[in-house]
Amino acid sequence: AVLIDGAPIMSALASVYGLNGINPAIIEQLEILKGPSSTLYGSEAMGGVVNIVTKDPRFTPRYTVDLRAESSGSRNLDFSYSPGTQGLRGLLSGSVQYMDRFLDENGDGFADLPKANIASFFGKLSWRPDGEEVLNLAAKYYYEDRWGGVKAWTPELRGSTEVYGESVFTHRVEILGKVKPTGLKGWELDFSYAWHDQDAMYGNTPYIGDFQTYFANLTREGTLGGNHHYLVGLTARHHIHDDNTVATVDRFSRFIPGVFFQDEYAPSWRWSLLGGMRLDHHQDHGVIASPRLSAKWSPREDGKTTLRINGGTGFRVVNTFSEEFASIVHGSRDVLVGEALDPERSWSVTGNLNQILEF
Repeated sequence: AVLIDGAPIMSALASVYGLNGINPAIIEQLEILKGPSSTLYGSEAMGGVVNIVTKDPRFTPRYTVDLRAESSGSRNLDFSYSPGTQGLRGLLSGSVQYMDRFLDENGDGFADLPKANIASFFGKLSWRPDGEEVLNLAAKYYYEDRWGGVKAWTPELRGSTEVYGESVFTHRVEILGKVKPTGLKGWELDFSYAWHDQDAMYGNTPYIGDFQTYFANLTREGTLGGNHHYLVGLTARHHIHDDNTVATVDRFSRFIPGVFFQDEYAPSWRWSLLGGMRLDHHQDHGVIASPRLSAKWSPREDGKTTLRINGGTGFRVVNTFSEEFASIVHGSRDVLVGEALDPERSWSVTGNLNQILEF
C-alpha cells in the first residue's frame, strides 16, 4: 500500500503511479512498514506499507527551484511555493520533465528509454487552529505523454501499421485527506479519491481505460486496562472500471464495505502481541476475512535489540483480461473460463531482527 501523509491511495495503479509526481524537495521522510498490514489498510497492504511524509508547510522555505539536466537527454524542473497564515498553511509544488532523445545502447533498433513529456502538481493544506492538526488535505495531478519504439516512429504515426511504436497518454487525479475532529479524542477519518484515464496504443492495438476509486476509513483508538491498545474502524471502497477489452462489455462498479479491529497487548517492555481481523464484503464473493498476528520481543530495556514476527493474509480480485489484454487480442488461442474465479489469496510471514550498534 502507498500512503501520502498517512492517507492511503486506494487504486489498482497506486503502486505504479502513487510515487510519481512527488517533488523530492518536499519529502520529509519515507516510512516503510514490513510485513502484512492488511487489518488497517486492506489487501493492498499485504506485503507492507510505504508512507510518504511530506514536509510541514510551517517549516518549508517560501520558494524552492531545482533544475536538472542529464546526459541521457532528460531535463527536469522542480519547484515549490509555501504561502500561509497563522494556523492555516499550504504547500504547492510541481515537476516538469522533458525527454526527446532516442537511446538504443543495445542496438536492437528499439528505444531503451521512452521519450516523454511529464507534468505533475501537488498541493497540500494543513489546518492547526490550536497548534494541533485538525485537517490535512492534499491533491495531486499527473500528466504523461510517453512514447517509444523504433527510431523512425513519430507521434503522427500513432495507431498506424507503417512503423511500430507505443504511445501512452495518462491523466491522473488524486485527492487525499485526514480529519481529526476537535473534542473527539481518538477518532480519525481518512479518505481518498483517485481517477485514472489511460489512452494507450501498442502498434495499432488500442487500450482505453477509465478507473475511479473512492475510499473512506473511520477509526477509533484507545486503551483498555493500561496494557491493551485497541483500534476499531469502518471502511468503504467503491471501484468504477471501464476499458475497451473483451472482458468489459459494460462499465461496472463495485462497492466493498468492511469492518476491522485490532488489539496490541503489551504486558511489559520485553514483548508485545498484536492481533487483528478485517472483514470485507465483496458482492461476488461474500465476506472475506483477512487476519493478522504480530509479535515483538526486546531482551534489553534500551530497545537496541528487537525481534519482530508478522503474519497475515490478503486477497485481490483479478481482472484477467484487462491486465493481460494483449494476449487475448494477439493470441492464437481461445481462452475459456470454465468456472467461477475466486479472489487471488496469499499468505505472508516475515521475520525481522534489528540490532543497533553504537560506535
